Amino acid sequence: MPDRTALTLTLYATHDSDRDGIRAALTAQGLEDDLEGAFTNPVLGDGYTAEEVVMDNGTEHRTLAEALVTHTRHTAFELVHYPDRTHLGRYAAYAPGHDLYFAFCDVDGDPYSDDKEVARWLASAPKGMTVADWLTTQGPGLLGTSVRAALAELRA
Repeated sequence: MPDRTALTLTLYATHDSDRDGIRAALTAQGLEDDLEGAFTNPVLGDGYTAEEVVMDNGTEHRTLAEALVTHTRHTAFELVHYPDRTHLGRYAAYAPGHDLYFAFCDVDGDPYSDDKEVARWLASAPKGMTVADWLTTQGPGLLGTSVRAALAELRA
């Protein structure tokens, strides 16, 4: 039997016109009952948690995050599918005007990138590009710093 862990959706910005889109995304994943508050009366900054979501192959968070982006126009969010004893946690973040960001996460839902992944990204950078250049061009999208900074501004 697959392991089940909590999945939390936190909205940082939304609009009344996005409620049907949020509902559609959650319904497609079978989460509309567990996360009903996210579309009936959303409170920005509050996490809506489904306690037991199957963590088969780690794609549940990706499918839901992509559906939220597809079905809404003004919604900024973080989505955390917490780790269990055999799977890493999964993190997704989005703010309008930024790319959808995916990463592994720890038990607190904090995203991280491992050193091998960062080394691979740096190795694929154009010849002559410095790390400082990379951090101001490709790095923010790959490390999620731009979308996470946008969400931090919305939290403030």
